[in-house]
Amino acid sequence: MIDGRGHTATFTAETEACVRTLPRPAFLALIDDVAAVRGHVLRTLAAETRRQQARVVDTLLPAQARLAAWMLKAADTEGVVRLPASQQQLAELLGLTRVTVNRALGAFRRDGLIEYDHGAARATLLAPELLQLRGL
Repeated sequence: MIDGRGHTATFTAETEACVRTLPRPAFLALIDDVAAVRGHVLRTLAAETRRQQARVVDTLLPAQARLAAWMLKAADTEGVVRLPASQQQLAELLGLTRVTVNRALGAFRRDGLIEYDHGAARATLLAPELLQLRGL
């Protein structure tokens, strides 16, 4: 929208969504004329840049570190992590193979860091402070 080079991705909504379109010239005029819109767009771009930087850094981490960091971020206040429906989905999310994810989860379980309930697609963090060390 901003650089005029066309869209770079197609998104699929996982839940019902309402989408509105705005012609590029009208959008650019809003950015030029309305400070609140300009500020919102800049904050959104900055947040996306930070997310992309974090993803690049995450892809440089070893597999166990990627999985550990993701689990720590995804855990609720009781230390329960809702996992994607399959290890394949988790692997794709982290840029790993399913086998690698399976081995890392197994290692975390054997080392007493997590309790893994494959059937319920969840894990409970038993030693988050030790898991955090794996995420470094």
